[in-house]
Amino acid sequence: MRDFIDARRCTVGQCSAANATATQGFVLLQYVNQRARLRGWDVSARRRLLSDETLGDANAALVVSQVQGDNLSTGDRLHNIMPLNARLALQHQLGGWSTTAEWVAVAGKRRVSQVRNEVPTPGYALLNLRVEHDWDALHLTLGIDNLFNRAHTPPLGGAYVGQGPSMTTAGIPWGVLVPGPGRSFSASFQYRY
Repeated sequence: MRDFIDARRCTVGQCSAANATATQGFVLLQYVNQRARLRGWDVSARRRLLSDETLGDANAALVVSQVQGDNLSTGDRLHNIMPLNARLALQHQLGGWSTTAEWVAVAGKRRVSQVRNEVPTPGYALLNLRVEHDWDALHLTLGIDNLFNRAHTPPLGGAYVGQGPSMTTAGIPWGVLVPGPGRSFSASFQYRY
């Protein structure tokens, strides 16, 4: 694609010569139209595992995705692109009850933008659980995300800049990624009238 809005290192004005070659730390950028290529794929599948009047219904659903982005003008990788990831959900329904176990896996992010000094992220896998019940007018959902309280850094989570002076690149610690949420509990009530 032409005229993809990407960035290049700033080399004029308040930008120093070191800004053009830094391999660590935050850098000053300016927008520029360049040629880029995005390509990817999604695969989804659903399978009924059980259908029984006494035991209920059980289904499995799988979604696997990957995207790659390249700046064809510079040979660099595009910024903030999700690596290979998958979701596998096993769902069971019996009467008004529905139970879901969802496994989420994300590969490590190694294809990073050198222009932005984007920080690689490690891969991770999480387990989420959800229980739902439907009555005539009331729907209840209870959930636990990240059941095993696994520390992780989502590849699209960004960098943490909450410490130090926030209006300058000096003093902000570079390379600190925003952590993903730990074990989280949720409850939702819906009333239909």
